[in-house]
Amino acid sequence: RLTRTGKNGGGVRFTGHDSFATVPATPSLNLRSGMTLEAWVWPSKLSRGKATIIAKTRGRGGFPYGLELTAGRPDADAVIGGRRVQLRTRLKLPRNRWSFVASTYDGSILRLYVGRRLAAKLRIRGKFRKSAGPLQMGGNQIRGEYFTGSLDNVRIFSKARSPKQLARDSKTAVPGGLVQSPVSTPPVGAGPGTG
Repeated sequence: RLTRTGKNGGGVRFTGHDSFATVPATPSLNLRSGMTLEAWVWPSKLSRGKATIIAKTRGRGGFPYGLELTAGRPDADAVIGGRRVQLRTRLKLPRNRWSFVASTYDGSILRLYVGRRLAAKLRIRGKFRKSAGPLQMGGNQIRGEYFTGSLDNVRIFSKARSPKQLARDSKTAVPGGLVQSPVSTPPVGAGPGTG
């Protein structure tokens, strides 16, 4: 649900079960050779498993790109050059506090940031897997992986942002940011979409 207590204005609060925000598939979300995913994250509960922050979905699985928490630790998940990669950090996010998390890919290095700190990086070349599936936040219709807490100032770019740009983004509200009908619940018996 929408909340006025976001990091930079209003945010979206997720229950940790059966709720997520969906952005319909568009060509601009089918990233190919570059990426930046950013979000302010307020986990009110840290699950032992995975919790989706951002995930570009694909009906047959293998998220083309995503940002999530695994046991409270941020990780970047992607399929690059036909290879599934997970970039993880040992840093565990605090509960009930805002943390800035971002991942970037410049065509040769996948990077993961927590705050202003480069927390992990991996050298890999290739393009992201194509997908006709929607982008989802706070959970996903493929595996669930629900997030409990609030997300704010989610940004997605088709190029890698520099550390200086990330620092500026982290202090700036998304201009004209607006979420309409953010919470989606899959209909009973609905299977994953095609991708």
